[in-house]
Amino acid sequence: MKVLYLINYAGKAGTERYVENLIRHLHPHKALCGLCYNVDGPLAEKMRQSDIPTHRIEMRHMLDFRAARELAQLCKREKYDVIHAQYPRENYIALLAQRFSSGARVVFTSHLTLRQPIYWKLLNRIFTPGNHRIISVCREGAEIMKANGVSPARMEVIFNGIDATSPLPKDRSVLREFGIGEQELTISILARFSPEKGLDFLCDAIARV
Repeated sequence: MKVLYLINYAGKAGTERYVENLIRHLHPHKALCGLCYNVDGPLAEKMRQSDIPTHRIEMRHMLDFRAARELAQLCKREKYDVIHAQYPRENYIALLAQRFSSGARVVFTSHLTLRQPIYWKLLNRIFTPGNHRIISVCREGAEIMKANGVSPARMEVIFNGIDATSPLPKDRSVLREFGIGEQELTISILARFSPEKGLDFLCDAIARV
């Protein structure tokens, strides 16, 4: 099976790490993977260094028929069986590519927990019944997707995994540079300071601890 991961910006945030982890664990023994992006970045560079096939298609907006046609031609030429889209724009373009006979099933992972305006809801009702599978990375995200008009028929919640084979660092002395004592409990998080990241809940939890 050949899987093409479709993402607008091949940067270095959480979604890019999600895609990188899937490719590294699947390719080449479980699936032959490729990456297709619009804006170049660290993820694309990592994939090129790892000899993962990379492709660039300009995706100007969510109903970009020219991008959909190019994506369909790419899938037919390289014989991709599945397009794994990471955001609504990429999902719509992948589903439009089916109209140009891409021959690829479309899996959509939603990484967002944002309530969308009415025109997005309408587009979701039109397009998402065409998805082979729809993945939410959390239960709250699944409920919000339903409220946003995403078809629940093929929706599943699959939590983001962690690499259990990676050893924990043995030397944690770097933490002491911040004035943290040997016997002090340390909790940290790396995230955007944005409401959907739930940092207010983290602060409440730390206060209780």
